[in-house]
Amino acid sequence: MKSYADVTNFISQAIDELSLTEQIRFLQNLTYQFVRDLPIDWLDNELDSEKPHYQAIFDQIIHQSWQKSVIENQLNELDTIMFDMGDAYPHNTSEAILLILDMLGFYQSLIATEEKSALSNGWVILSTESYLDYHDKLAEGSANQLENDGEQSYDEGISFDNWLAHPLTQSAFQRITHALKSAKNK
Repeated sequence: MKSYADVTNFISQAIDELSLTEQIRFLQNLTYQFVRDLPIDWLDNELDSEKPHYQAIFDQIIHQSWQKSVIENQLNELDTIMFDMGDAYPHNTSEAILLILDMLGFYQSLIATEEKSALSNGWVILSTESYLDYHDKLAEGSANQLENDGEQSYDEGISFDNWLAHPLTQSAFQRITHALKSAKNK
């Protein structure tokens, strides 16, 4: 399995085999792994008014507390800041934070669900595909940078046919498989 289609087919099948509780654990684990690996300066370019809210969300994830009311309140505060600023809001939130917010949106939908369904499968798959897309963009960016620096390029690794050849996409897939195993083993 190396192609993007192979990877997404594998993920779809694996997620379909998870119970709702396992899907929740999978998404928590994948989000945790992503947040855990953020660089130290992950908040430096965000608005000062938003930083405490992102940090509170980050703390919920990194300490694996997952308190629904805390996460919801912090997300609501972030929305309030954006809406209060209106057209003056800069819309330059980092891609990493946008991914976390995206994953949390799917997580909130998932925990509000009473039973596993095609819809819950879809939320987890979409969240996982967002995670893959984030890493695909990183891989494309690193390949372009390497080409500009005159070093080896991983162009082949970010093709859809040989998607796992790039270290960044391979690492993302390994985190997904780890999260799948962890979700089943609790």
